[in-house]
Amino acid sequence: MDTFQPAKLGGEWAAARAHSALHIRMMRCGARRGALTTIVPLCALIVCTMACAQSIAPAAPGVRPAAPIDANRPYSQELTRSAAADLVIAVAGSLIIDSPAATLSSWDPKVIELLNGKAFPATTTVAVADLQTTLIEPTIFAGYPYAWRGPRAYAAPSSIALELKNQGLTMLARANMHALDWGIDGMRATGEALDSAGLKHAGTGDREGLARMASFLEEPGGKGRIALLATAISFRPTTNALSTHGVAPGRPGISGIELMPLHLVPTPQRVQLQRMVCRFQYPNDPQHCEHLPPPPTTVSVFGSRFESGTTPSEDYTSDYEVNHVQVANELRSVREAKQNSDLVVLSIATGELDLAEPSATASATVLVRLAHAAIDAGADLVMATGAPSLGPIEIYRSADGPPRPIFYGMGRLYCNPLAAPIPDRPDDYDSIIVRSGVNANRPTLEIYPIDLRASDAPAGIPRLASAARGRQILERLQRLSAPFRTVIRTEAYGATVRGLIVVDGSAGPAAGQGT
Repeated sequence: MDTFQPAKLGGEWAAARAHSALHIRMMRCGARRGALTTIVPLCALIVCTMACAQSIAPAAPGVRPAAPIDANRPYSQELTRSAAADLVIAVAGSLIIDSPAATLSSWDPKVIELLNGKAFPATTTVAVADLQTTLIEPTIFAGYPYAWRGPRAYAAPSSIALELKNQGLTMLARANMHALDWGIDGMRATGEALDSAGLKHAGTGDREGLARMASFLEEPGGKGRIALLATAISFRPTTNALSTHGVAPGRPGISGIELMPLHLVPTPQRVQLQRMVCRFQYPNDPQHCEHLPPPPTTVSVFGSRFESGTTPSEDYTSDYEVNHVQVANELRSVREAKQNSDLVVLSIATGELDLAEPSATASATVLVRLAHAAIDAGADLVMATGAPSLGPIEIYRSADGPPRPIFYGMGRLYCNPLAAPIPDRPDDYDSIIVRSGVNANRPTLEIYPIDLRASDAPAGIPRLASAARGRQILERLQRLSAPFRTVIRTEAYGATVRGLIVVDGSAGPAAGQGT
């Protein structure tokens, strides 16, 4: 099972890069023999400098020595929030848009007021959602659709970007399954449309570093700087961005983290799998597979890996292994974003992967471990998007930090009728908008139930849920969140209801706080 350690991963990767740089510099120094007498002292200085740098412990929470490298920049203050107390982050689900229309279907004005903050004039609101479409000018766009296995490639006119801004949205996550529905040209066209509309966006770029880089929003009133990062753990092959490698250029795409399915089975089944793999390798020699040595710890077959669990209770359960280099790169970007902003939001697109299903082992899933590592690295809020249904809410406290919210499934915020599929479950019409205050040690979450199948609007159009529907959504959310010991209180909000999570900022678990 993977345990994400941003300190260790970041330190090892940084050390490897330092070693490569040192090797290159030494080669360059030795190549110019004509200036050897001048360069040898420089080489020695570089060697000493690089060696000293590698002797410093990794810069990460709980690992770095108490004495900072720069005495004027105390390490303990890197995770401190400095945003104004009345700044609110409103997070919402995915925007599924596939329409030739230049405007969006009419949203409930009450939903818009939750996003733009007009329902709460005493606060300043920054709204974040997940965009799953390509914005293009149909008459001049020269690209082509790449639907892969999906039934359609989502697209909408570039004017939709301004429509989204008018609905109250401020920042958009773009690393997801549909970011490259229309190829790299479509990805770039979408970025240009969002830039023209004044919307900040993150999760795509012309190489990996740019795709993982945070997008920063300076609140016009000086209330604070917000950083948004977006990555995906479910995406189409070859759509993730790559870094440059030697003379090879990088590849445009999304910020992605690759997963490999891992299934736990009893040892006898692992032996059978080993024999099955052997038979495929030697189809005309069955005797070759009759007397095999004991199977290795891991047997790989049909794109999946099989291992034996440590206890019988783990048999026939599944998890995922991650690309640790990609995880390290993402966590480093989170850390850099925190060092340069007041608030950091990380969006993780999970697609249809069901990675946070509540169970006795909820804390062991790959999504939970990744979200925890992101909080440890400096994220103030983590949201999972892409799945049509809601997921649990956890209030996670890192070893040396204040409690922070994690949303393991935001559902959908909007799905225009043309793109709206017939859902497999009625719950796929449930959604939420969460307004999170920025109090450093006592975060307060207001949860507003959103109904995507209200009787007075087409399916997929967001409406503030009625009191009855709102209670149903909040009760289901409470059941989902119970394994994380999150307590959601329901209270009246005008003619409907809303959920409330108030976290005790004192040490130790408290109501509304997970472990």
